Amino acid sequence: MSSESGDSTKASLTSFTIPRSSFTAFRLSYAPAHEAGELSKVIYLGAIPKAWYGGKQYGLVANTVKRAKKKIRSKWKGSYKIIDHSIKSSVTQNSYWTNQQHEWTEENPDDAFSGDFLDPCLNEELQEIEFPDEHPQDDDSEIPGGLSPVASAVSEEGPTVDFDDHNELLFNQAFNNSGSEGSFVSEYDGPRLFLPRHSFVDEERDAEDNDHLEGSTVHASGENLKPILVDSKTQHLQPHRVTFDPSARSSRGSSMAFATPVPENEARRQELENEYIKAKKKHLQKLKKVGGLAKKGGSKARSKGARVKSKVARRIMSKFKPGQILRVDRMLVQLSKCEDNFSEMHYNEESFGKLRITDRWREYNVVLRKADDSSALLVLQFYDPKKGDNFDEKPLHKMKLLPGAKIGFYSNNDKTISVTVPKEWGVRIAIMNTKYESVAYRWLFVVNGILEDEQPCIFNVTLPGLRQGIRIPMTPTVLRDLKQTQHSIEVSSLDFGYHISPGVLPMYLRDKIYRKLNHAARFDESVKNWLAENPDPWFCFKFYDRLEWAPPNSMIFYVMHKLMHQTYELQLRQVSRPLISVNDKKGVTWIRPYPVEGYLGRATNTAGKDLANMTPYYKLGYFFTVDHMFFFTKLFEGRPPSPNNESDCLQVDDEDFRQLPSFFVKDPFEVDKHGHIPWLNQPNFEARDKHIVDELERRIGQIAKAGGVVDLLQVKSIDPYPYDQLYNKQLYFHAFFWHGVAEDLEGEEFLDCVFQIELTNGTKFRLMAHNQTIRDEWVARLRDIVSFYRMLEACRIAKATEIRKANMKRLQYSEYVDSNFVNEYHGFENAYSVANEQIFNLNGLAMSQCILMSGYLFMKHKKHANFGSLYVVLIPGYLILFSLARRSKATGMLKRRPCYEHYFTIPVSECFVYSGNQTVFDLIEYDSGNQEKISGHNQLPRIYPDGWKSCEEESQLCFTLWFGQKRKLRHQLEVASNPGLIKMIRLLGLTGKNMVFMARSRQLREAWVNRLLLEINRFSGAL
Repeated sequence: MSSESGDSTKASLTSFTIPRSSFTAFRLSYAPAHEAGELSKVIYLGAIPKAWYGGKQYGLVANTVKRAKKKIRSKWKGSYKIIDHSIKSSVTQNSYWTNQQHEWTEENPDDAFSGDFLDPCLNEELQEIEFPDEHPQDDDSEIPGGLSPVASAVSEEGPTVDFDDHNELLFNQAFNNSGSEGSFVSEYDGPRLFLPRHSFVDEERDAEDNDHLEGSTVHASGENLKPILVDSKTQHLQPHRVTFDPSARSSRGSSMAFATPVPENEARRQELENEYIKAKKKHLQKLKKVGGLAKKGGSKARSKGARVKSKVARRIMSKFKPGQILRVDRMLVQLSKCEDNFSEMHYNEESFGKLRITDRWREYNVVLRKADDSSALLVLQFYDPKKGDNFDEKPLHKMKLLPGAKIGFYSNNDKTISVTVPKEWGVRIAIMNTKYESVAYRWLFVVNGILEDEQPCIFNVTLPGLRQGIRIPMTPTVLRDLKQTQHSIEVSSLDFGYHISPGVLPMYLRDKIYRKLNHAARFDESVKNWLAENPDPWFCFKFYDRLEWAPPNSMIFYVMHKLMHQTYELQLRQVSRPLISVNDKKGVTWIRPYPVEGYLGRATNTAGKDLANMTPYYKLGYFFTVDHMFFFTKLFEGRPPSPNNESDCLQVDDEDFRQLPSFFVKDPFEVDKHGHIPWLNQPNFEARDKHIVDELERRIGQIAKAGGVVDLLQVKSIDPYPYDQLYNKQLYFHAFFWHGVAEDLEGEEFLDCVFQIELTNGTKFRLMAHNQTIRDEWVARLRDIVSFYRMLEACRIAKATEIRKANMKRLQYSEYVDSNFVNEYHGFENAYSVANEQIFNLNGLAMSQCILMSGYLFMKHKKHANFGSLYVVLIPGYLILFSLARRSKATGMLKRRPCYEHYFTIPVSECFVYSGNQTVFDLIEYDSGNQEKISGHNQLPRIYPDGWKSCEEESQLCFTLWFGQKRKLRHQLEVASNPGLIKMIRLLGLTGKNMVFMARSRQLREAWVNRLLLEINRFSGAL
């Protein structure tokens, strides 16, 4: 969906296709080629130490070097498995949702989608498919692949059914049912513009001309206009939609007319209310008249939504027998009861009611069955996963989804699902965490398709900055097209860069929108300016100040919209990526410096001391920067980039590294000055694409193996350091390990190679380069990195503060309400609020950089433990924790250190994530005498050194990582995700249940949860 040029009038030079499964296609789908190339470059500085090769001069050390290399190489391959899985899952996720659909339709796609539901039972080819313990059935029998009690039995070898494939069948059928003709109640296929305005009219007249922007009924485009609002579940006063009247529009040749905004007074409001009451009474009279006519005809009047609902439910459920399994998913479940009745909506974060938890967070196999009685369509059963996949036994818990049951997202941040079932004494609530976002979307989409009324699919797209929106109805033709599998993407070369063809659904929506905007730009200067300021727009969902970017896959986009359109606002806005440059207050442009890496010697330990055990300290290591982080790892765990762009960094031998220059720029994409990749349409495309993946895995793997990190934002100065102030043994070790000589070096070029990093806490970190020239290059480039990222961080804080003040001013909110917005949400805020696109950018979805997110967090691994500060880094596959300081064993005082040492590495694929109000049960409730320990309870804001203030309740700052299994004592003892027994005991059950993290603001907590879920979801095989 990414286009490198917003000007669609540029002539295309050539067009070609590249495999959709390639990583290059994945990167170009999210970012232009020149940005992808800039973010992938890295500078290598310095030669490789002689000790790295070994040799006769090192004696016994040479054999140690060989053994260390062999061991490290095997560890590389082991750690790269998870990283490789994360990266390749990102590439294949775009086709995952449609691959299973394609299997049903590739033989005869026209028949599969010809005006009817896709029913696998009706296809002759599918009737021949046999599952274990099953035989071909007649049309009246259960759907092929449906799990009967016999089919779900477990043999000694394990389960006989692949639940993922079975779940896919039901999702595909529900998806095709959503595209039935009956669900598209709107006969008009063109986009309709609307402007926000207070009005009680909720219907819209059809436009007579698709390509004309109506102007005479447009009230204003200035400050007081409000964006489009989706239907709210609350009864609070909110702006309503205003429609265009085609009969009152101006001619094509006239310019757009705008009326002056008139403030609404009490008399006008009362007049509008009276009009609404009259219109409603007239509407009810017509319904009564239609009902009378239907009764005379021997029929019964029913709403169209009810007809669609019964039709969809009947088609999905007709091929399943009572008690037959529809879905099986592994979920984290919490069961509770509430005496309050939630009849209008499901229980969620905004709900108020005193819950009584009957079963705390626990993993279950959640089985969705067709109910065996007529009182309910579906039944939920919860089985203990330790007992295998035999679901014939009595479940631990069961919930019948009666007609009054309400299902939806409990939290739209962590995508936990809430099932609310009414009882005589109140309601019973199940909060289910699916681990993977894709499973949550699929599960909710299927269940809502059976239980809920089918609503017409209309995309209400707002254009931030333009204060206009466009309503675009979905058509069966487009829905039929987006189900088709595309194995390649079309690339068109432009004068600068490329145009990448987006998915079917984004292309359909963009074409409709730009058709209107291009016509309006002829006579509306604001539209013309919007097109110029948004050359590369992207679809996203906005909730208050949070953005969730839509993936380019059309089917995922469609399902997300179906589930989120009532609480989110769908926007088309300029895409937000990692910044390549930033402007300061004086207008000076700062360009992002390239990362630097290479071998350096440490003349101080991690405590900043040059003596360790009364001995001068010296140690070689591999150092590299990523953003504002300066990592270091052991000598043999670092790996320089390959000398060329065609070899695997893991396969490069010692002779190749001997040819490395002391300075070169590693550029995997090799983008030219025209923004083109020379090898993109060449026979060696696959080899070059594989090399890009290998290079990315190399850099990510080094972060996973890093022993420590220096936060360059905390640096006070970086300067050369006199070598004559070092110990003689340090100079001797430098000569021996770097140059392979067992005697002191002579010459300033080799001796004057030391530089010192001084931090704001007073500690110092001394490093020794290969020679003076390389030292000076390190100093200059590290200074550039510090300057740029300080400016970038200052801009980020200023932007966050500005957006917060703007939202508080627009909504008349206090800081407390803004900080705890989840508990204060009323339903109308999305239309007025401003989103923070810098915090919620596209990096988590696009994997633009090696590090998806990083920052300071507080963590505790037990409920009654105290929070401790950590530096946390999220990379593909892993969440890495670095400890900020150590405590004195004698006094317990913190010891200042120049770097943060590695503390713990968490494979995120093994985690569940929940946040917000659900973390209350992981926190300590202080009594009234100790409430000052929680500043959110007395509404006193926390003030941070950079000026940020927050007064969130503690639960609004926290999110929890829940671990499903403890350490395995047999087999898999060396697996990276299995910590050592001694470490597990020392950390008091760290891997047993959960780890609670606390950010410094609600916005950062939501950003962390969003990035974690996106990364965890890569391991599901789909987004």
